[in-house]
Order: sequence, then C-alpha cells, then structure tokens
Amino acid sequence: MSLNIKIVIAGVSYPIEVEDTQEEQAMRIAAQKVNDLVFKFQQDFEEIDRQKALSMAALLFAYNSGLSSLQDEEERIKELKTIKDLTKLIDKHL
Repeated sequence: MSLNIKIVIAGVSYPIEVEDTQEEQAMRIAAQKVNDLVFKFQQDFEEIDRQKALSMAALLFAYNSGLSSLQDEEERIKELKTIKDLTKLIDKHL
C-alpha cells in the first residue's frame, strides 16, 4: 500500500510516494534535518540564498555518508584481520 505525501524542503513542497508509515516518518525526519541545516546556514551566513544553503546541506550529508562508509570499511578490514588471526591460531593447534 503506497502513500502519497507532501514534504516541504526550504519552503518548497514536493509530492513523494512512500511504501508505508515507517518510510513516511523516515522521510519527514530527513526533510526536517535538511530544513534545520538550511536554516542554520542561512543564519550563519546572512548573504547566502536558499539554493546555496541547500547545496551546502547536500554537501554535508554526502560528506557524512562518505565518512560513514570509510569508517565501515575500516571496521571490515579490522574484522577480516581478526578472522585471519583466529584462523592462523586454529590451524596452528590442529
């Protein structure tokens, strides 16, 4: 069952189709985070317009996503090293 909702980002309304109420809630939370960042950028940099504030918010979200991916990759590398070390230890005792 799809739901048609409207999300407002930086004063502009966007129609969005979501699968369920959980996805609707996630979408509304994400939109609020974007709006909060746009507002913050407009407060911190008085000369910035809405489009530039949106661009800066998008950059910040992309940066955080990339940073999270790098951290996840580092964690996977550590886990693989631990598995290799454990495998060597097991082989040594067999």
